[in-house]
Amino acid sequence: VEQLAEVIGREVPGLGEALEEGSLAVVVNGELVVGKRQQRAIVSGDRIELIPALAGG
Repeated sequence: VEQLAEVIGREVPGLGEALEEGSLAVVVNGELVVGKRQQRAIVSGDRIELIPALAGG
């Protein structure tokens, strides 16, 4: 998942930065990826969703 920001950043300018700074949540096959993103591998056929991170109070 860590390299996802680099790959997406080449295709869609600004989106890679949003991933790196945490303003987008990454969901792989319905599982929210938090913490150590570099430990979650992505394989062919995985479904990846990018969801705007929201905060409030």
